[in-house]
Amino acid sequence: MEPEAQLPLETLAQRVSREAKLAYGRANMLDEYGDRNTPLLASKIYDRIAKAVVESPGERAKVGIGKEAFMTELFPQLPGKTEWVDQADPELAEKTYNAIGADVSRALASDGPVQARLNGNLGMLLCRTRRHPNVYYVTRNLKCITEDYAEPSARRATAALESHAVLMALAIERLPEHAKKFERAYDAAGKLALQSGRAKIQNALDAASSNGDDE
Repeated sequence: MEPEAQLPLETLAQRVSREAKLAYGRANMLDEYGDRNTPLLASKIYDRIAKAVVESPGERAKVGIGKEAFMTELFPQLPGKTEWVDQADPELAEKTYNAIGADVSRALASDGPVQARLNGNLGMLLCRTRRHPNVYYVTRNLKCITEDYAEPSARRATAALESHAVLMALAIERLPEHAKKFERAYDAAGKLALQSGRAKIQNALDAASSNGDDE
């Protein structure tokens, strides 16, 4: 008699994926293939965030919506951070929450699907505060956009160029005979980034209405 074949045990990643699908199912957000319907998730987030309109900087903390609030509202049956310890498998609960949280973060990214819909439908920008409380909101207020959208983007761009500089400096230290080549590689990268960025800015300027602010 042949021994009964044993099914391989699921990895933690597989269990997380299964639990995440179950959570999406309980929230009625599975697609026709039974997978996590992230476009529908983004649509639900859009419906909520589109109402979180900030008119002045002082309204951000009151009007903005935190990531955990989205999680609680959209996945009410998903154990939150304070409930993980009471679950049969706390690690699985935590990683499942974080996996779904990553979907929410991608939907709310500065270049994500919610941002794209705001551009087409409301002409506002989705922003996220960098200080406590950390919340998302939409606005046309220049001070809010400068602090929570433009300045963080500039810091990320600067950090990327600085990271490239560190790598090229290391290459120069290790291979000083090729120092000039690595210097040119650094300069070329910066120049290319500026040219590409300037082209995008110019296209946006060309498309802007004549009522735009030149400041």
